[in-house]
Amino acid sequence: SDPAYTVQLIVRHYYEREEYAHNDLTLRQLIDIDVVGQNVKKYRPPLRDDQVMAQKLKNVQTYLLEHTVRMKSDPATSPSWFSFTPNVIGKPVMFREDSDNQDAGGGLGAVDISYSAGLWKLQQGEAILMEAKLPKECAFASVNIWNRYLQTLDFQNHQVSLNRKQMNIAEDGSVKIWLAPTPPENKQYDWLDTEGRSIGFLFWRFILPSESPDQPNLTVIKL
Repeated sequence: SDPAYTVQLIVRHYYEREEYAHNDLTLRQLIDIDVVGQNVKKYRPPLRDDQVMAQKLKNVQTYLLEHTVRMKSDPATSPSWFSFTPNVIGKPVMFREDSDNQDAGGGLGAVDISYSAGLWKLQQGEAILMEAKLPKECAFASVNIWNRYLQTLDFQNHQVSLNRKQMNIAEDGSVKIWLAPTPPENKQYDWLDTEGRSIGFLFWRFILPSESPDQPNLTVIKL
């Protein structure tokens, strides 16, 4: 690629731990980047004059608008694995397969990950039982609750995501997850805390799965 158009390097770290990695203040990832070559000159960024600062502020404004009031939720332009039908999760699809077909919704994803997502919706006095089956082998698997802006909820104080270390996984790889503001009475169910919200998104991620994951199933239950 042309270095002139290289603006950032994204590095993602996935943790499967019983406690949230975000809450471990001792956890550190040290990454060094070395520039190699005989004629390498130390890069000096341009001076941040009024024009440069104005553009940076404009970039911040654009980012906020595109991720809030301008965010599109059009099923016609969304990837096949992202369902906007309430309480239906899209069939998991490898990112590389769907990106060639629909540009994966315009997002950036890893080619070795299978994604599955969908809209959940609850009324007062309701809960959702989500049943899913994990692949026989994969490097990582997790499910998260998002708000309508595709942001993770309060992971510091609430159980809003689950990885395999946090799930009760049956011998056949199946899991049952209770989606509600209060924990389930059945201790075999895992719990995702809705924080009292009535609507949001569920997002599954399977890294390097040995097989195509099954489509999760959601059932609304009256409390």
